[in-house]
Amino acid sequence: MTTRQVPVTLITGFLGAGKTTLINRVLRQADGLRLAVLVNDFGAVNIDAELIEGAAEEIISLKNGCICCSLTGGLLAAVSSVLRRPDPPDAIVVEGSGVTDPLEVARALSDPELQRYAPLDGIVTVVDAAGLANLDGEALELAQRQIATADLVLLNKADLADRSMLQAAEAHLMALAPGIRIIRCTDAEVPLSVVLGPAGSNAGAGFKCEAVDMSTALAQEAFESIVIERSDPIEVQRLHDLLSRLPERVYRVKGILHLAERPQTRCILQAAGRRASITVGRPWADEPPGSRIVFIAAKGALDRSLIERWLDGASMMKPRRDALVA
Repeated sequence: MTTRQVPVTLITGFLGAGKTTLINRVLRQADGLRLAVLVNDFGAVNIDAELIEGAAEEIISLKNGCICCSLTGGLLAAVSSVLRRPDPPDAIVVEGSGVTDPLEVARALSDPELQRYAPLDGIVTVVDAAGLANLDGEALELAQRQIATADLVLLNKADLADRSMLQAAEAHLMALAPGIRIIRCTDAEVPLSVVLGPAGSNAGAGFKCEAVDMSTALAQEAFESIVIERSDPIEVQRLHDLLSRLPERVYRVKGILHLAERPQTRCILQAAGRRASITVGRPWADEPPGSRIVFIAAKGALDRSLIERWLDGASMMKPRRDALVA
């Protein structure tokens, strides 16, 4: 097995919501980030011929360093196979089928031995903005489970729904999962950094935390990232208070932490939607301790000075839910 952690992101959503479109975008936006995408059917992932480097029975290698792996042999077998490669990826993306119950996948990925190497980083659910209201019976029940389990919901095909439909869909989502992060999009067009966290992040070997290059026009208009760097240690409780009060339009928070409670070791922060975790990494050794935290949010949702003041402990008053909004 690889000696470093490779985070796993589960992409789920009902049939026709746009999961495969999102997977294709993820593969094309990798830009140096080595991804392993685990899919049920290679045929559904329309990879341009010029991107394919080689194809075996269960693996397609791409020229950008990414690979696609078949899930025909089972989820755990596919994840284990990827982790045992001589060049393990930086992140793993699992595409569940349209009738997949994400809770079952999450339980499979919660295997204690697997968690040491491939922790579940987040669950992204794609929802058809125009089609959600047409589901009923078992289809609606499954779609609701997929939504309730999500850390982030992409309300896709927003161009096919009018304002009242979008508002009704969002109200439905919020009722199923209060506080859930929701992004409206068309053709699943969202930055890779929103789906996976900061581009180039690697929890086991450096975990880069640069400001994310959001190159598409949509990303430039709708999203921004803020990087907070600190040399002094941060208390876990203060960080917890900050994360619990971030606005709903903050979609991802990741980084390396210099914690007061663990001053000798690097700690890794991963937060997506309502899910947040801190894991203990390697010792600082000769590297100067310090925290580097990336916040990815809707444009205008955060104010850097307020975040820094809260981490500094300038005010002991707990902020309102919207206190960090610019």
